[in-house]
Amino acid sequence: MIILLTISIGTAGTSTNYSELDGSSYADLAALTAAVDLILDGTIDYVVAYNVAGSGNGYLMIDAGSNGAFGSTDDLVILTGVDVATDFAYGDLVA
Repeated sequence: MIILLTISIGTAGTSTNYSELDGSSYADLAALTAAVDLILDGTIDYVVAYNVAGSGNGYLMIDAGSNGAFGSTDDLVILTGVDVATDFAYGDLVA
C-alpha cells in the first residue's frame, strides 16, 4: 500500500533539480551513493532511488549543500514501499 505524501524541504522539487534512479541493481548504500554522485551536479539536488537492492523501498538522497556529491552533511530519507518510479515524483517535494 502506498500512502500519498509530501515532504516539506527548503526548495521545492522541480523537473530541473530532481532525478530518479532504479536502485534495484545496487547491493548496498555505498554502491548506490557512487551512482547518485554521478547524477548530482549542483543543479540536481534531489535523487530518488526506487526499489533499492530489490527491497521494494526507496531512498530520497538530498544534496543539501548543492555541492554535487552526497556526503555526511546531506540527508537520506527512506521511502517505504517506493518500488517504482511513479510512486514518488518531484511534485512531492514542497517548500
